[in-house]
Parts: sequence; C-alpha cells; structure tokens
Amino acid sequence: RKHIYRFRDFETVCAAVEEISELYAGESVLYKCDGVFYLYLIPAEGCLFYDAEALLLEFGSKVHSEQYTHGRLNEYGEKMIAKDAVEVMQEYFCLH
Repeated sequence: RKHIYRFRDFETVCAAVEEISELYAGESVLYKCDGVFYLYLIPAEGCLFYDAEALLLEFGSKVHSEQYTHGRLNEYGEKMIAKDAVEVMQEYFCLH
C-alpha cells in the first residue's frame, strides 16, 4: 500500500521524519509541488506502519487520492529526494 502525506514546509517534514525514523521501514520519496512538500511512502510491512502514520498526522495531512496525486507529482512536482528520503533527511537535514 502506498501513502502520501502533505506538509506545509520543509522544516515540518524534518520534524515528522525525526519522529518516524526509528519506526519506519520501506521506500520513500520527497516531492515539492506548488510550494507544498509531499512524502511518498511504501512501507515494507503495512501492519507496522500504523504507529508511524499516527505520528505523521501530527505534522501533516494524508492525501486520500494517492494514485491521482502521485501521477500529478510525477508530472508537475519536483523530486527533492528520489530514494530513501526518510533516511537521507534523517542523516543530512534533521537535528539528531
């Protein structure tokens, strides 16, 4: 299952990533489109994702039309981090 979360700015994405970094395992991509950041996640194990999702919702909102939004992001958005966005952000951008 694929999930997309919307965040108002990069700092908010960083704060969310700091909270989920120990919980989340799977693929991740960070997009920017129309001044908004989108974190695209494909969890390795769906049943373990619920705790991470609860934390993400404290910082941003879930996009419910994932397929449409993903297509729009691929066409009009900018890929900020194309692979392992959660890990890359945690290592290089977030406070430890």
